[in-house]
Amino acid sequence: MSRPPMNIVLIAPEMEPFAGHGPVAQVVGALPKALRSLDNEVTVILPLLRGIEPARHSLARRLTKLTFQVGGEEYACEQWSGRTIAGVETIFIGHETLFHSVDSLEEGDDAALRAAVFARAAAALLAKNEPGWQVVHGHGWVGAAALAAASDAGVELPSVLTVHDTRAQGPSVDAGMFAGVGNEGVLAAGARCAEAVTVGSPSLASVVRDALGEALGSREIRGIAHGLDEAIWNPLTDPELPARFDPVDLRGKAHCKAELQRTLELPARPEVPLLVAVGTEVEAWRRLVKVAPRVMRNDVQVVAIEPPEESGLREALVEIQERWPDRFQVRWGKGKTLAHRARAGADLAVILTDHAPDGADPMIAQRYGAVPVAPRVGAAADVIVDADANLESGSGFLFEAKDEEELLGAIRRAIAAVTRPGFPDLRRRVMRIDSSWERSARLHGALYESLTA
Repeated sequence: MSRPPMNIVLIAPEMEPFAGHGPVAQVVGALPKALRSLDNEVTVILPLLRGIEPARHSLARRLTKLTFQVGGEEYACEQWSGRTIAGVETIFIGHETLFHSVDSLEEGDDAALRAAVFARAAAALLAKNEPGWQVVHGHGWVGAAALAAASDAGVELPSVLTVHDTRAQGPSVDAGMFAGVGNEGVLAAGARCAEAVTVGSPSLASVVRDALGEALGSREIRGIAHGLDEAIWNPLTDPELPARFDPVDLRGKAHCKAELQRTLELPARPEVPLLVAVGTEVEAWRRLVKVAPRVMRNDVQVVAIEPPEESGLREALVEIQERWPDRFQVRWGKGKTLAHRARAGADLAVILTDHAPDGADPMIAQRYGAVPVAPRVGAAADVIVDADANLESGSGFLFEAKDEEELLGAIRRAIAAVTRPGFPDLRRRVMRIDSSWERSARLHGALYESLTA
């Protein structure tokens, strides 16, 4: 029996393709589309950041402003309305000084004030509730701030909070700046106000419970695995790639590998295992640096993309590149084209994380035929089944987190697998894994319905 459509509003600091490229932006870019495809009405409330051009996205400015006080100062915020191609409604909160001058709410010394103002503005929209929303879903600590502000304003909408990373608790400032937030902190305050708290990995539910502690009371954490936005990550249709491919016809992947080697000035060797290293955590990258000399004893090429901007790490990676320039290349900065092409050209993807708060990196790697090598932790443990010795089962290579010898062992095991007869079947198997958002959207829909029953 199908569920009746619902009217859902999400609150987040960023959303692809408007702003951001991290886990929050990816989830908020994909989940509303999936919910809309199930005939729900969906709205997303976002800050109008510097890189979001109203004319480009056909945003219409509303005549009325949202006016309120934060920290004894009065703020007046603009409202801009839009609609995505998928039919998702958007409401952007604008403020010339606070939002239009930055690319992220968390940027600079005024991050706390920005988030507090955005939270109050979102709460004001929830209080009016002109569209007739039935449930509100906040994302991350900024979404938590909005839920706390809404509760403080007397809004009675059923609410859900998704915790994307327990390390992102919100700014350590005078909590009085945030409506409805006491000494417990922003993320915990939002969790206390929400009727349900979710995390994008069943394996992380206990970690989130420990992090939030008393704020959860007796409530359970709902682990709802997130999906992959196949409109963005699909090697058969990806406009960023020099050639397309799928599990049936992998000739395009071979072309992508050759083009990646050419672009990065690596020798054109189709037979050599090519690894792409990805991740955002400095300590995990440092372990790769430590084992790199032993990794490079193998006949292998390594491409490190978008490592964290940390001076010591940068120097170490440059030193490795200078020592093996024809086998190790590193590229900094966020580049959409390289992010897609590196995964498309790689045989293996080394996921450098100690927490794996979301499964996007291993899922993207699998989709593009770069078999993942990842720690047995968090969402990575949900997404990857460790391959057996004969490569007849499994969907990647797992190792124990925070252990450089474990990392080295898994990389060596994966490198050896690339040249074995069973590797092409392993690659095809991981590419066929269904990582779409449909199941996740249905589970979210069931949760929303349970809160409004």
